[in-house]
Amino acid sequence: MPREVLIIEDDPDVLSMLKTSFETGGFAALTASSGAEAKKVIAAHKSPGKLLLIVDVALRGENGIGLGVSIYKQLPTIRILFISGYIDELLIVNSGLPKEHADFLRKPFTQAELISAVNRLVA
Repeated sequence: MPREVLIIEDDPDVLSMLKTSFETGGFAALTASSGAEAKKVIAAHKSPGKLLLIVDVALRGENGIGLGVSIYKQLPTIRILFISGYIDELLIVNSGLPKEHADFLRKPFTQAELISAVNRLVA
């Protein structure tokens, strides 16, 4: 099971909460507030295909689903958990990503729901 996550979230309060939740759950948490920043973190990572991405679907000025698909095409072993309070899960299903590599969690969620979603995705 991957024990390292990259959280891509443009809201600093949500990003901080997610980082704390993952660290409390035993994960190492990397963060990025944009797609460009996330791609730099991935490029610098020694084993980027082992990262679990947590991607906000509604990134400011960006399409989080498109970002996830783009990263998956470069790293087909990566797993992605999309999060959003605004987007329908069907957009994730219709993204073309294999179900075993992508899932969706609707905001708001608890830490237990977050960790459970991650465990389902990487099982």
